[in-house]
Parts: sequence; structure tokens; C-alpha cells
Amino acid sequence: MPLVEFICLANSTKHGEHCVAGIRTDGQGWIRPVGARRDGALTASEIICDDGFLPKVLDVLSVDLATPAPQCHQPENWTCSRGAQRWRRTRMANAADLLTLERHLESGPAVLGSTTKEVDFTSVQNRPVEASLALIEPQELNWQVKRWKEDEPLHCEAVFVLARQRYWLSVTDPPWKGRMLRLGEGLYPSSKLGPAMASPRILLTISLGEPFSRDGRPNQCWKMVAGVVAVAHDDRQGRLDLQHLSTTRASAQAMETPKSVAEPQKADRAPEEHPPHRAPWTILEDRKLKSLLQLGSASTRSVEAELGRTNEDVQQRLRELGLR
Repeated sequence: MPLVEFICLANSTKHGEHCVAGIRTDGQGWIRPVGARRDGALTASEIICDDGFLPKVLDVLSVDLATPAPQCHQPENWTCSRGAQRWRRTRMANAADLLTLERHLESGPAVLGSTTKEVDFTSVQNRPVEASLALIEPQELNWQVKRWKEDEPLHCEAVFVLARQRYWLSVTDPPWKGRMLRLGEGLYPSSKLGPAMASPRILLTISLGEPFSRDGRPNQCWKMVAGVVAVAHDDRQGRLDLQHLSTTRASAQAMETPKSVAEPQKADRAPEEHPPHRAPWTILEDRKLKSLLQLGSASTRSVEAELGRTNEDVQQRLRELGLR
């Protein structure tokens, strides 16, 4: 039962639960802990840390793992030890960890073995992938919020270039996706998602998802942006720093929407019953809110930061659900 320490570079959504992944600090590369569920998704109770909070991108975590559990489409998987102690948050990643991250950067143009946004699962079963996790530093990065069809919810994508190859990949990083949805339909630079994210260097964690069939097509494993990290300059310390929306001051103070976001152009304004500062709650958000409350160890501030909602929004939703 090895105790493994890694820099968390993704805590994204997976079938209503969590998918956590990162780069080991012992030089052994990527790791993705998986839970007891058939799909490997991790529940909040499985990943709650010893300090009572859920893991966030850029946490350095120490986790008790059992055995390797490679899949043809996800070779980095490890099962978590049953009955093990809670995950331990040892520290926050800092500028010194940037060297570790840079050693794992993929230069492109291919990402996870190809330049497509999906991989055919039948092909993967016959020839397993070498990797399902990658870290890249994209160029010409923008963020797009759109609808595939009028009756479908808003969809969030990262639009970027890597070594002259253009990509459009879905975003599953919860705080980042939450900020995007508040902006409404449109194409935005990173600076629109928060002042701390106006960095000339953004690193993206790309993950290969579970097999999924869309519109009756054969199963595909889709590439997703599961984590976003900014390499920012700390003027107070005169050095580089690593930041994620969940670690910025704005996030810790309930991630309130910037004024520039709260007042979009008329054409992009959300319907009046759901103004930009209170986007409709999703089933996943409701489920996560209840899970955090059931754990009994999450403060109001941590709930706000985890969900990317203001205190007023959280309290109102609790009343609507009859939990207050």
C-alpha cells in the first residue's frame, strides 16, 4: 500500500462525482486515483482531506493507494486503499514545482497521441493508449461558451493552438467552467475569467475521458480540459507563482463575479429569471452541495469556493432545497 505524493492538476466532474489526477513528486509521472465505483469516479467522502476540505488544483496531496489499475484508455489509474486514512494535503504547489511541471509539458502538435478531439474506443481496445493525461502550454488560447442546439444547456470549450494545430476541447474544471457560464455565450480571453488569470502563461491538463456515444455513433473517448493553471508573477515577492481559480483571493471570498462579467452586452444577457450573478443550479451542483453538508466538515466559505457561488446564492439555494 504505497503512500504517494502528487501535485493535483485536476479535480473535475465525472458522472456526478470527481476525477482527480496529478503529477507525482517522486519523478514517476502521472497518476489518477480511482474509486470503488465501476467507472472509477471518486465520491466526496473518498477524497475528503484531513483538514475537512476537498482537494483543489495545485494542492500537493499524499494518498494511500492499493494497486495499479490500468485501463486500455487510462493507463495511469491506481485504486485507493480501502479503509485508508483520509487524503492528506501537505502543502500548496509553488514556483519551485514549476520545474516539475515543465518537465512534463507536451510540445505538440499531437495531444495524447493524435490531433483529433476524440479517440475511437474500439481502436483503443485493440491498441491501448500510452497516456491519457497530458500537460500543455497552448498558444492563442480563448474560451468559448455556446449551445450545440437551442434546447441544450450551454457548453464550455477551450479554443487554442499547439504547434500550429488548432483544438476545441470541452472544459470540465469546475471553477473555470463556472466562471465561463457566468459570462454567457461568446468567445473570451483568460483575463475575462479573473484578473489573476490574465497571465501570459496558462497550463492545461488534458484528460482522456470514459467511452461515450453521441448521436448513436460508436463509443469515443473524448479529450477534455480537466484543469487550468496560470503561471503568474507575484509582484510582492518578485518571483513566479502558480495560481488556479480555486486558490485566488476572489475564489476564497466566494468567487464573486467581476463587474465586467456581471454586465455583458445586451445580446449575451441571460434571461431575466436567471441573471448573470445567479446562474441556474445544475443537478450536479445540488448533489455536491448536499454531499458537502452531509460531510459536516465544510465551512460556508469552502462550499462557496468549491461550487464557485456567492454566499447569497448558496444560502438561497439551501432555502429552496429546504436545507435551511
